[in-house]
Order: sequence, then C-alpha cells, then structure tokens
Amino acid sequence: MPEFNQGEWKGLVNCLRAKYRADDFYRRMETRDFMEAFVQKSAEQPGNLRYYVQDFTTVSAKAIAAGNLSDLWRGRWFMQGLPTKYRRHVMEKIGAVQGCKSINLTQLRP
Repeated sequence: MPEFNQGEWKGLVNCLRAKYRADDFYRRMETRDFMEAFVQKSAEQPGNLRYYVQDFTTVSAKAIAAGNLSDLWRGRWFMQGLPTKYRRHVMEKIGAVQGCKSINLTQLRP
C-alpha cells in the first residue's frame, strides 16, 4: 500500500476499499450480483412473505443508494422473488395479465 500524507483521507479510503472489497460483506450487499442471488434464492425457497419484503427493501435500498440498481430493475427483481401465487395476484391487480395466461418474468435480465 502506498504511503499517504496527513489529510489525504479520501485517497486512503479509496485504496482500502479497493484492497478489501471482496472481504467487505456490506459492500457486497450493494452489488447487482448480490441482489440477483438474493432474489433467485427467495424464488427457489419461498418463506414468509413479510420477511422477504423487509429483506428485499433493505438490500435493494443499499444497492440503489450505491448507484448499482435502478428503480426499474428493483421492481422487476421484486416480482421475480415473489412466490408464484403472489406474483400472479399482483399482476392481475395491476392489469398486467389481460388476455395472457402467464408471463415468464425469469426471462428478464439486466
């Protein structure tokens, strides 16, 4: 690691972040890869819907704040992580299933 002079905090912080990025769990939560894995796991192993919504809201807010996720993809991935029966219910409520039997949201990729 290069030496830093007193007062060069921004450079030091950037250097430390780059060096320890892979070990920093909280920074990894802000990535698109983490969001995608979280949603995929939630869809494969549905649990309590309330916990999914709370966890998704927390994780996606961090990714948006870091500039790694747009609101559009936040909505798409939220739907993908819902259990199928809830996904269909939401789509019917917002009118997304007019004349269609089903829409495969898993084909949507960032």
